[in-house]
Amino acid sequence: MPPPVDTQDLLHQHQTTNSARIQSLIDQQESVETTRSIVLYFSASSPDCAQTLGRALFAKGTRLLPATDPYTDGRTHIRVSVKRSLRDIVGEAFVTDLVYTAAGMNSTYDGWDILCDDSAEEKQQHTHEHNPQVY
Repeated sequence: MPPPVDTQDLLHQHQTTNSARIQSLIDQQESVETTRSIVLYFSASSPDCAQTLGRALFAKGTRLLPATDPYTDGRTHIRVSVKRSLRDIVGEAFVTDLVYTAAGMNSTYDGWDILCDDSAEEKQQHTHEHNPQVY
C-alpha cells in the first residue's frame, strides 16, 4: 500500500496545475464561466474504498462513469462526471472538498478533464421553433 498522501501537498499540486490549465484555456479563448460536462478522476487503495468514495461523490451530485482500461499501479481508479463551470472546478473550496473527501476514504483526487468540448448549454435540445409572431 502506498504511503498516505499529504493533503496540503496535494492541494498545492492541484492549485499549480489548475492555474496553468485555466490560463491555457483562457489563452485559447475558452469561456471559464460556461457550464460544461467535466470528468473528475480518483484513485482508491481498494475496490471497497472506491465504492464508498463513489457513494459519497454521488451524494455530492456527481454521476459515476464506466470504468476505463485497467491500471497496473495496484489502485482502483474511478471517474465521475459533474456539470460545472471551469472556474468552479478549479475553485479552492471545490478542490479542497474533493481532496479531503477522497483522503477520508483512503483515496486521492487525481484531477479533472473536460468530458466533451460542447458546453452543457449548447448541447440542450429545444423542442419548439421560435415563432416571431408570438408575443
